[in-house]
Amino acid sequence: MGIVIDANVLACVFNDNHSEYKEFLPIRNWVSSGKGFYIFGGEKYKAELLKSGFTKLFRLLKDSGKALAINDNLVDEYEKDVILKISDNKCDDPHIVALLAVSRCFLLASHDARSFDYIKDRTLYPKGMKVVKIYQKREHANLLVEVSLTKIKNTV
Repeated sequence: MGIVIDANVLACVFNDNHSEYKEFLPIRNWVSSGKGFYIFGGEKYKAELLKSGFTKLFRLLKDSGKALAINDNLVDEYEKDVILKISDNKCDDPHIVALLAVSRCFLLASHDARSFDYIKDRTLYPKGMKVVKIYQKREHANLLVEVSLTKIKNTV
């Protein structure tokens, strides 16, 4: 299965010296074992990777088959639809909803509790898509299950 890593936990996953690194180590082990992979795409998500300094890492992960890029145009267009569907301005992660929806990935690593109601709002996703699960700490390692790459849509 794939996982989208929200910008607010990128360092937790990829920086060995981060105070919460051990909470997110199961994600790295899961991907390293070949049972999981990272999902990324869309202009806003890529801008967050650039800002956080992880663009090169994600390029290397993609080249090694540990990350899948999703069609940027599809993610960006879906993000516009999400923004139109959300009537308030409390959700600052419509690009995450769009990335999850376009890829059909239903696993997110995040600490942004303000966005969780939106992330779990089934009306923002295609019909038939599984409910998104959110990894926040080591105790959520049971969410890291093996699912075929063919379940992920719109890869490039």
